[in-house]
Amino acid sequence: MREQTNDFQALPMQYQALIGTVQETLKVSITPLEQLVAGFSGAYVFLVSVRSNADDHIEHCILKLDRKSPYAKTDESTRHQSVMSSSPLEFSQHHMPELVFERVEHEGLMAIFYRIAGQSLLQYRPLAAFQKQDQLITIFNATHRILLQEWNAMMGFEQARHPHWLLQQWLGFRLDPNGKIEHFLRDVCLVRPEIPGLLVNGAVFPNPLAYGRDPGVWGEARHMDAATGFCHRDLNINNILVKFEETEQKLDGIYLIDFAMFKDQMPLFYDQRYLELSYLSMLLSHLSLKSIIDLILVDAQPGLSQDRNQPVEVSGIGAVVGSTRGAFGTWLKENYPSLQDDLWGQYWLAGAAAGLSFVHKSSQHENERLLGLLYAAANLKRFLTAFGLPLPTEAEFLYEGDHGGKGLTASVRKHHAIKNLPQQVTRFIGRKAELATLKRLIGQPEVRLVTLLGPGGTGKTRLGLELAGALRGEFQDGIAFVPVVEDADQKQFIARVAQVLRVKEGGRPLLESLKDFLRDKHMLLLVDNFEQLISSAPVMGELLTSSPELKIVVTSRIALNLQGEHVFPVPPLGLPDTAEDASLSELKEKEAVMLFVDRAQAAQAGFSLDQNNAAIVAEICRRLDGLPLALELAAARIRLLPPQAILSRLNERLKLLTGGARDLPARHRTLRDTLAWSYDLLDPAGKSLFARLSVFAGGFSLEAAEAVCVLENGIDLLDPLSALVDNSLVQREDTPKGMVRFRMLETIQEFANERLEESEEWEAFHLQHAAYYG
Repeated sequence: MREQTNDFQALPMQYQALIGTVQETLKVSITPLEQLVAGFSGAYVFLVSVRSNADDHIEHCILKLDRKSPYAKTDESTRHQSVMSSSPLEFSQHHMPELVFERVEHEGLMAIFYRIAGQSLLQYRPLAAFQKQDQLITIFNATHRILLQEWNAMMGFEQARHPHWLLQQWLGFRLDPNGKIEHFLRDVCLVRPEIPGLLVNGAVFPNPLAYGRDPGVWGEARHMDAATGFCHRDLNINNILVKFEETEQKLDGIYLIDFAMFKDQMPLFYDQRYLELSYLSMLLSHLSLKSIIDLILVDAQPGLSQDRNQPVEVSGIGAVVGSTRGAFGTWLKENYPSLQDDLWGQYWLAGAAAGLSFVHKSSQHENERLLGLLYAAANLKRFLTAFGLPLPTEAEFLYEGDHGGKGLTASVRKHHAIKNLPQQVTRFIGRKAELATLKRLIGQPEVRLVTLLGPGGTGKTRLGLELAGALRGEFQDGIAFVPVVEDADQKQFIARVAQVLRVKEGGRPLLESLKDFLRDKHMLLLVDNFEQLISSAPVMGELLTSSPELKIVVTSRIALNLQGEHVFPVPPLGLPDTAEDASLSELKEKEAVMLFVDRAQAAQAGFSLDQNNAAIVAEICRRLDGLPLALELAAARIRLLPPQAILSRLNERLKLLTGGARDLPARHRTLRDTLAWSYDLLDPAGKSLFARLSVFAGGFSLEAAEAVCVLENGIDLLDPLSALVDNSLVQREDTPKGMVRFRMLETIQEFANERLEESEEWEAFHLQHAAYYG
C-alpha cells in the first residue's frame, strides 16, 4: 500500500502547487486533518479544515485532488448541479454531497471540496479505505441497490440492440483507430489490435477491442433489449464516501462524488463493473498480478464455483465480487424476470467496456492496464458463452501466468523470446560430464563467450544444442540458434544473425541495428560452424561489448582468439580401455558403444550387443576414435554388414563410412566430406604439412616433424603446425615427462594419407620417415 500522510508537504510537487493555487483563488487557508486516500490512481482525498481569510469562518470538508478529465465537456460544478436537478429526489438528497466551492484547476489537476449537510465528516471514508470483507460486501451491495433502485428507479430500455452498439455507447472515441487502447495492444502487448482472439494461459479469449470496433466479428449474435438511464461513468473506489455506525456493521451513510463524466440515457451496469475493477486494481499494491488475474478469469467460466476455484489469497476478494453477482441476480428476478438473459448479457458486456476504459488510461501502470484488458476479455468470453457464440479461431499470445509474477513485460518477453532451436530426431547419448561443466561455465557472470572446439564429426553442434536446451528458461529473451555454415564473409554473417533475430536494417548499418536490438536483451546465441568465418570473429566481440547481458556459445573447428573467450575442447566419446578384458555390462556403459548400439538398432531393429559381438563393437569404436559421426555412419552399415565385416573394412574407412541421412548437411553424409570441409580451410603450407604428417602412425614430436616433413622454400613448420592444431586436425598431447607430442586421430590420418598419395609424395616422405627413425 502507498504510504499515507497528513501533511501536504509530502504530496508530489504538482499537487502542492495546486494547493497553493486553491488557497490563493478561494482566499482560504487549508489544513489537512487526515488523509483518506493515498494517491491511488493519482487521486488524493483528505479531510481538511478550511478557514476563510475574510471572516475566519471554519468548516470541515472532504477535499479531493485529482487529474482533470480531458473528456469532461462541462466543469465539475455545472455537472454536479445537473445531476442533482435531473436525478430522483431520494437519490440527490441522501447520496450526493454538496459542493462547497467552485472547482479550482491548475496545470491539468483539480481540487473539489465536498460537505454532507448536517453531518460531521469525521467518520466518512472512501471505499478504498475499507478492508474488512463483510464491510466491503455491505458497501458493494448498497451501491448496487442505490444505482438501480434509487438513482435509476425509472430506468428506460433500448429495444433490440446489437451487442456491438452497447460497447460503442459506453466507450465512444476510446475505440478510435490509433488510440490509446490500440497502442497498448500493439506496442506493449505485441498484439495486432485487429486480431479477434487472444491467448491467455493457453486458452482463447475474444479481443474486446476488435469486438468493440467490428460488428462483423460477432457472427450470428442476436439483438438484445438494454436497460438505460443515469451513468456516473467514473465510479471508482475513491468516489464513494461511506460511514458505518459505531458497531461497524451497519451503514449510516453512503455518498457518490465526482460526477465529471456523468451522462444520461446511457446503457446501465457499467458503473457497478467499473467500481469492481477499480477495487481489483487497487489490490495489486499488495497481491500478485497473477492471483488477481486468476480471480478475474473465473468470470469467463460459467458454472464454476468461485469459492472452490480461487486461490486462497484471494478467496475473501472472490466473496466480495461474488456477492455483487448474487445481488444483481436477485434484483433481476424480482424486477425483470423475463429479461434475465438480455440483462445478464448487458452485465457481462458492461464489464468488457469497463475493462477497456481502464486500458485507455495511459497514465496507469501497464499491469493495471493489463488487468483491465483481461477483465474485458473474460467478461466478453462470458457473454459469448452465454449466447452460444463461437470463440475466435485466430488468436495471438497475450499473457501466461508462469512468469514469476513479474508482470506483463516479463510475460510478453518470455513468450516472444527467440525459440528456434531445431528439434532433434535421434536420442542424445552421453556427455553428462561435459554438459554439467558447460552449464557451470555459462552460469558464471563473467563468462560471456564459450567456444566448443573440435574436429569435424565430434558432435559439437549436437552438444551445443543439448546445452541450449538445458539452459531453456535461463535467458529471459530466449536462446537463438544461428547456423552460419553457408556464410562466407562478415556481411553474410551479420545478415544471418539479423535474420534469426528478426532485426531489420532501418536505414542504418545492419550491425548498428543489431547492437541496438541486443543492448538490453538477456539472451544466448548459439552460433554453429563458425570456422570458415574466423576473420569475422571481431563482430562477436562488438556484440558482446555493446550487450552486457548477452552470452554466445560458438561451435567451431578453429578457436576465435577473442578476449574473454573460454575454449572448451569437445572430446571424442568415452571408449573402453581394452576391448578384450571388458565385460559386457562395462562395455554397455561406454559412451561410444552406447551410441553405436543405439544407431545400429535404428538401422536394424533386431540388433543387440551380446557376448558374441561386444568385443568387435568395442574395437570398431576404438578404431573410429570415438568420433560420433564416424560411429553413426558405421552403425548405419549394420543394414548390410555384421559387426565383424564392418571392422575388417575399417582399413578403408573413408570408403565405408558414407551414406549418411539425406536430411543431414552434405558435409555430414560421408566422413570424407566432413574432413574435406576442414582441409579446404587450410592454406597451401598447411595442406602440405597435413598430408606429410600422415607418415607418423603413433604420434610425433616437433623435432621429428621438422626433420621429416620439410616444407618448400624453407618455410618454418611452426605456423602451419599451429594452424593444424587450431583446426582440430592435429592434437597436442603432454607426456608425463613434460614433453610435448602431437598425433592425428586414426580416422583423420587416413584422410591425410589420401592427400599424400594424391601429391605423389607418398614414397619420398615415407623414406624420410624411415631414415629418421632408422
